Amino acid sequence: MRQPVILVTGADLAEQAIKILSDFEIIYAGKAPQEADVLALCQYHNPPIGVIVRYGSFTAEMMDLAPNLKVISKHGSGTDSIDQDAAKKRGIQVLAAVGANAPAVAEHALALLLACAKSIIHLNKRMHFGRWDKATFKTLELNGKTIGIIGLGAIGQRFAKICDAMGMRVIGFDPFAKNVPSYIHSVPIKTIWEKSDAISFHCPLTADNKNLLNRGHPNPM
Repeated sequence: MRQPVILVTGADLAEQAIKILSDFEIIYAGKAPQEADVLALCQYHNPPIGVIVRYGSFTAEMMDLAPNLKVISKHGSGTDSIDQDAAKKRGIQVLAAVGANAPAVAEHALALLLACAKSIIHLNKRMHFGRWDKATFKTLELNGKTIGIIGLGAIGQRFAKICDAMGMRVIGFDPFAKNVPSYIHSVPIKTIWEKSDAISFHCPLTADNKNLLNRGHPNPM
């Protein structure tokens, strides 16, 4: 008898996850699965009992091709890539592995912050054209600067800890956060816009915070 199927919209899972799913047949959609690929896998391997969304979206059409689907889990905290209304209508539970990728995302946020503050991309390009701008180009020193963090979940708090260790002043906004560490100064969102030298978003996309930062003016939430 065939094992129940778990479909992963990605190319791999951590070894620990594979052990947990030892009673299931795991089907991988590949490194960069296209919508047509996922649709075909849903149909061919029907009935997948669960889906782990790593890349791309999971739509109502995909759910229709997997009528026995029981649960869709997002590898991460944001579930905006899953059609939650469609899942609710079909009795499919939508879950998120909150904090599972917190270290990787926080480290990537740090890499982006440093790349901006130190003009790494611009200066690397200049060097490849034979320009060495060390004596004339001044970058931003982050020590003593203020980082504003919106979203103080597992990722936001981990990123805040890194910034605090670098000597930055950390201010944060999250109306749902509890037990915020002492190195984060909780402030109204207006203060984030006014006082931050850099701002990092670490909140799942929702209807309330959509367009939180836009061309006209920040969404006051």
